Amino acid sequence: MGRTGKLKKLPVYTILLSLVIFVIFIPKPNKSINTFNVHQIQSSYDHPKIHFDNNADVDNFLNKTGSGTSEDPYVICDLEIDAKSMGNPMIILNVDRHLILKNLTIRNSQIDGPWNYFGIEIENCRNIEVIESSFFNNSWGVALYDSTNCTISHNYFSDNYIGVIAHLSQNINVSYNLCYDNEIGLHPSPAFTTNYWFNNTLIENRYGICLDGGAQYAEVKKNYVKGSIVGISAHDLPQFAFDDYILIEENIIHGNQIGIEFAQTDKNIVRRNVISNNNVGIRLEESSDNTFSRNKFINNVISYIEFNSHGNGLIVPLSWQAIVLWSFLGVFGISSIILSVLYIPKRIKRVKTNKTLELGELLRSEKKYNDALALYDKILTKDPSNEPALNKKIAILYELKRYEDISELLKGNPPKQE
Repeated sequence: MGRTGKLKKLPVYTILLSLVIFVIFIPKPNKSINTFNVHQIQSSYDHPKIHFDNNADVDNFLNKTGSGTSEDPYVICDLEIDAKSMGNPMIILNVDRHLILKNLTIRNSQIDGPWNYFGIEIENCRNIEVIESSFFNNSWGVALYDSTNCTISHNYFSDNYIGVIAHLSQNINVSYNLCYDNEIGLHPSPAFTTNYWFNNTLIENRYGICLDGGAQYAEVKKNYVKGSIVGISAHDLPQFAFDDYILIEENIIHGNQIGIEFAQTDKNIVRRNVISNNNVGIRLEESSDNTFSRNKFINNVISYIEFNSHGNGLIVPLSWQAIVLWSFLGVFGISSIILSVLYIPKRIKRVKTNKTLELGELLRSEKKYNDALALYDKILTKDPSNEPALNKKIAILYELKRYEDISELLKGNPPKQE
């Protein structure tokens, strides 16, 4: 019985041991520089193309949850739409309901020829979110036109002509997306206003982030851009007001032919970026009054070059050796100034006082010797042979440094030889 009981317990132990091993060795998800939820996307099922012309079309769409408010937005999720190269898979026009599009797979809107067909077209809309979705082989993955308060986040774009484009739109948040092997990863386009493009990962796109055509304010921050002809570019962006500028900040721009390129764009700010292993770090053409500060250049063939440009401020950060040296020189200089202010005037005053005292003492001594000399002259006038008086006179002349007088005196009155 005992042996049989032990045998019955063995499968239980085996199962528990297997669970422990599975928990320990289960593959952990990779965390890249900018995390995104591609791994969390679940399988979708095929769905026909979707076309919303207004709020009523969204309200009447059956395959959704929620009520369309900010507290309870509509959610359309887990769909796959294959356009089969026959136009836009999803069109949303004139909608201001709060709508979330989640875990969609949108593919094959690309058609050979001069036409552009979009994975998801969002035009004249507000409050639309596209999250955790995938876009393959579209002309433009997500295209925003004349829209406001929209978010494109945690999506995957590959083999599209453009991953995300925002045209004539404002308050657009494009973040935590992965763009791989597109012609252009992210494309803020003409007249965009107060848009934010941050924490995206762009790898081996022909152009990483391409801004053009005019802006009031846009931020391009904390993106990782690698393996492009141009990592981040800004073209044809004339600024017409003081606060109209592009801020390119805290990006890692690595291994591109050109890291950052400006052409015909003025008064932008580029700061605190890591620009490494590019053929050219920063290139400017016909661009003026841009500010480049606290960027870190590492192993670029050429760090900075400009053509037909002026007034651009390139502030290169100091190395730690230079900082230590200038800190030492600064401390030394300040110490010298303090010393000169506090000590040197007192020293000059003291030296001046000492010299005055010495001069007074000298004058007093000279008068004393002259008085004594006059006395011994009187004695020697009466008695020229008075040897003690003669010796005293010679001693006084010596103290007064009148050596020629001593010589003449000795010639006329040689001392007696004992």
